[in-house]
Amino acid sequence: MKRDMNRRNRHNRFWLTAWLCLAALSVAGARDAFAIPIVNADFSDPDLSNPAVSGINVNVLGNFIEYAPGWVATGFAGEIRLNVGAVGGLAYTGVLPAPQMGFINFNNTLSQVLTGYSLITGTTYTFGADVVSRKDVPTPADAVIELLAGGTPVITLSPGGLAGGTFSNFSASYTATGSSPSGTLEILATGSPQLDFTNVSLTASSPPPLEPMLEPASLALLASGMLGLGLIRRRWI
Repeated sequence: MKRDMNRRNRHNRFWLTAWLCLAALSVAGARDAFAIPIVNADFSDPDLSNPAVSGINVNVLGNFIEYAPGWVATGFAGEIRLNVGAVGGLAYTGVLPAPQMGFINFNNTLSQVLTGYSLITGTTYTFGADVVSRKDVPTPADAVIELLAGGTPVITLSPGGLAGGTFSNFSASYTATGSSPSGTLEILATGSPQLDFTNVSLTASSPPPLEPMLEPASLALLASGMLGLGLIRRRWI
């Protein structure tokens, strides 16, 4: 009787161990929120406090360039570093969300293709940016910063109406469905006479899958582990 009880205990330990292995792999398969990388999201490259930067324009309101590494600029658009408080605070007074920002004049654009990323059904995307409204050039009513999927807008930030001399964070979310547009994600910003923005962000999150999402390598690892447990169990009996 004692030997039979020991066998049952070993049998129970074996299946408990196997269940724990499956549970661990299931947790590993759950998808947590993650940040989708955006190149030069805060427009800190290059450092516009350095007057030797290629193509830099220096004036009393701030230093600017008509390009932005990682972004595609059309027309009069690029990066600017405001001289806060310059000319009696003509451009901006207070603390900026970042030293530098992207700027767009006269409905030109700044855009960036997020290569390798597209909408996944059931995933929620949160898109945001800090928008600065200059005192001398307040944020225009037609200003938009959009997240596109295959060229179709899925999230639109509309910061128009922001009081001059202030900044605010704008964000919105979108959950992809089976009818959502396909294609590569892209960021597109435009506005006239001038839109200034920085700290662009995009995160994606989705609920854990109902079943373990196992890759072939994980399945092979699980199979070898189960085989090993089976051999150990045979030695126990």
